[in-house]
Amino acid sequence: MTNKKRTSFTDDEKYLTLYDIKEYTSLSYQTLKKHYQGGKLKSIQVGNKRLFKKEWIDKWLNSFCDDCKDEYLPQELVDEIIDEHFEKKGNKYD
Repeated sequence: MTNKKRTSFTDDEKYLTLYDIKEYTSLSYQTLKKHYQGGKLKSIQVGNKRLFKKEWIDKWLNSFCDDCKDEYLPQELVDEIIDEHFEKKGNKYD
């Protein structure tokens, strides 16, 4: 019997790294870390890797708003991104 190696996976079968999620959402590591450590963003830890499924990320993003369209980030995350940007630049806004 030949052992066939599987070479392709569907999006639902893949696990993504924190880097993949950062690229997918355009959110910072800080924001993502805050949410998975707070239990809001589902993930698993395997060795020293934090892994996510795309469906978990989509569900988490959509949880911020019942009637938001998928192409918009929730306002809470937009606010966090803006705050992080200004903290890094040392600027203040109000």
